[in-house]
Amino acid sequence: MIRGAIRTALAALALAAAPAAPAREADSYRQLQALDARVQSIGWRLVRANAPFCTVTLPAIGLLLQDSHSWSDPAAMRDALGLASDITVGAVAEGSPAQRAGLAANQPVLAIAGKPFPDSPPGDYRRLAALHDRIDDALRGGGTVALTIGTGTGQQTLSIAGEPACASRFELLTGGDSARADGARVLVTRALVDAVAEDDLLAAAIAHELAHNLLRHPQKRTEEGKGWNRIRHDEREADRLSVWLLANAGFDTADAVRFQREWMRGRDWGFLAPTHDAWDERIDMIEEERALIARQAAQGIRPGSHNWSARFPMSREDARP
Repeated sequence: MIRGAIRTALAALALAAAPAAPAREADSYRQLQALDARVQSIGWRLVRANAPFCTVTLPAIGLLLQDSHSWSDPAAMRDALGLASDITVGAVAEGSPAQRAGLAANQPVLAIAGKPFPDSPPGDYRRLAALHDRIDDALRGGGTVALTIGTGTGQQTLSIAGEPACASRFELLTGGDSARADGARVLVTRALVDAVAEDDLLAAAIAHELAHNLLRHPQKRTEEGKGWNRIRHDEREADRLSVWLLANAGFDTADAVRFQREWMRGRDWGFLAPTHDAWDERIDMIEEERALIARQAAQGIRPGSHNWSARFPMSREDARP
């Protein structure tokens, strides 16, 4: 499912806010909102299209909330963006139920599942996390969630039905320069999103991290240890599965090759990196998966129908380049 968690990029910006420059603050915040929406939209395409083949799925609506009390100065945050309430829409994934329901960034959210919001001290992220949990609980319980939103003429309650999605969240971070997965979230840095302008290229990076979550790699490392051989196998599996995730979501799988060549090549430590194969070896693995998918496509199998569940997880022997 798609949502931000406790330490979102928006919250990080909030802590750095300076009331002396409200226009600049608002512009910076809107830039982050746009990046967040981009990450959420790519993530939604991936988890929605691959839901038929994921071991764990959850109903989701593609909505990311924002809470002014995630800021150290909630009033300054609301004033900078002209917000009418503490809880508002942060980002909506393109093509999601939330978008089809008409939700848009900065729209006031007044209640979720018929319940108002608890109080929260400034700079506290727990309320925001709990509200996302409330959405999830409602969707799991009845397949829909009721959102009461503010409009120009008053209030309106929307009943939004969830759609099956692979169980993973997506979060934009301000620190670092790449992406990682923690078993439940794909964490994508602003530096990466800024540097990779094409959605298909960015999707290649996000799909790789999503593959780690879907294959439970972080959990397995906790259970089985974090040796170099374990991690290298995980990276090989993620490289391979990412191609299938991209294909089902309608992204150009050739951009998985481009991402290795244009982005990872300059960050490849070669034999000094015991956890990853060299960038050209990773391309070889990606091309193997692309060839399998191409054969399926030649047989009439369309995006969204490439069943990877029997191929993954892979043995260490099969995953090698």
